Amino acid sequence: MKTFIDNLLGRVTMYRLMLYYLSALLIASIGCSLAGVIPYDAGDIVGTVVLLGVFSYLFNWFFATLFRAKQNPESRFITALILAFIIGPVFVAGGGALVLFVAAFVAMGAKYLLAYKKMHVFNPAIVGALSVALVFNYGSSWWVGSPYLVPVILIGGLLVAYKIQRLAMVASFMGVFLASVVLVMGVTWRSFDVALNTLAHPWMFAPALFFAFVMLVEPLTSPQKRNVQYYYAALVGVLVVAYGYFTGTAPYAFELALLSGNIFNRAFSFDPRAVLTLRKREDVANNTTSFWFEPSHPISFVPGQFMQWELPHRHPDDRGVRRFFTICSSPTEQRVMLTTKFSEPSSTFKTTLRAMQEQDEIVTMHVAGEFTLPNDDGTTPCVFIAGGIGVTPFRSMIRYMLDKKISRPITLLYSNKTASDIAFKPIFDEAALAGWLKPVYTVTDTAPYGWKGRIGYITADMIKEEVPEYMNNLFYVSGPQPMVAAFQKMLGEMGVPSDRIKTDFFPGYTETHQATG
Repeated sequence: MKTFIDNLLGRVTMYRLMLYYLSALLIASIGCSLAGVIPYDAGDIVGTVVLLGVFSYLFNWFFATLFRAKQNPESRFITALILAFIIGPVFVAGGGALVLFVAAFVAMGAKYLLAYKKMHVFNPAIVGALSVALVFNYGSSWWVGSPYLVPVILIGGLLVAYKIQRLAMVASFMGVFLASVVLVMGVTWRSFDVALNTLAHPWMFAPALFFAFVMLVEPLTSPQKRNVQYYYAALVGVLVVAYGYFTGTAPYAFELALLSGNIFNRAFSFDPRAVLTLRKREDVANNTTSFWFEPSHPISFVPGQFMQWELPHRHPDDRGVRRFFTICSSPTEQRVMLTTKFSEPSSTFKTTLRAMQEQDEIVTMHVAGEFTLPNDDGTTPCVFIAGGIGVTPFRSMIRYMLDKKISRPITLLYSNKTASDIAFKPIFDEAALAGWLKPVYTVTDTAPYGWKGRIGYITADMIKEEVPEYMNNLFYVSGPQPMVAAFQKMLGEMGVPSDRIKTDFFPGYTETHQATG
């Protein structure tokens, strides 16, 4: 079941998945309205969404043109739907259109005006919702928190949070939020039983679920580092209750708490966008190309980390205009390298990437990832296991160690279908000559004449043969998600503790480079 979900989610970007999620909520809410189980008119729901969609589209185009910025097709409609669920539904014919006009204008403007180094600071939908509260004294309804919509909120929200690996962040927020509510209500009413019984009703926590799954985890305004995400979520959870119970701003508690969290995020983990200009491209293996970019400003990263890459283009497919790719270059190199494998048919993103010419630009943001070398004196031996294009973080690490003249005992087990699929072999062979890297190449299809590497999949027996002291090693596994999951299971069965296995998977790739015991 997990593999099925992974493969399903791997076909869409997180932004497209969020758009599908919100659309499902919209359909469910219209159905509930027609069934008479929620007190909102279906016509008002549809009218609110349509108007916000139109206004958001137009205002996003206006501001993007004014600031000469590239547009993300999904984000404007995601913001429109969020606004509809927070401040709607409104009676459009009764003056509600003006409310929606202002909300959309401010939300789209916030992306460009309330920004620093091309990164918006605050969640746009929250800014738009607060603007109509200030201008029209029109408070947010958070009507999406109906108990009848909880199943859709939960199912869709869990898929989104799992896709972007922020389930723990959501759990942290909900745990702190509910604990704070119980504490405050228990002390205030002098009855913790009443507080707990109150929380048992869906109407108490359904808006918080929507808030956590949709707004708290928003990638552009929340932390990228995992440990900071927990602090951020806990802080916002406490602030929601504090604003609601202690400052008299209960109708705007979620909004104010998130804005405060956004400030915390920008203060302690600011990561601006960078515009990268293509300078060179080179084929490094069969259907595998490296793109060398010149960044508009220096990008700070650690070998093994990744970034979000944005390449707007016409008529994007379900995978959208954004991707997460490993930074294949080393911090010691002046330019930034993206390396990817092309297949047929390719996504619209990769088709556009492949067509890029020198001087063309791509936008990057959010350096993140904990798939990095041990922070020690270089004595911990490591085993790198790579399948296909999953070798890119290892290229960054090994190039860095060569340039810094750092030595560490490393065994690289690198699996490909054919010998022509092997990428970056000269760098790995250079490290082998330096004496600290042992590269083991294996191919799963017919080996070419004179092939001196191994043949077949990487197995437990192969690991034991190539790394006799494997229990003393730290394992790094990188490649397509099914392969990573298979190796995690296999290494566990070999007795390797889970805290000595680090993983990095590439969504959207389906080759398994099978692990067998």
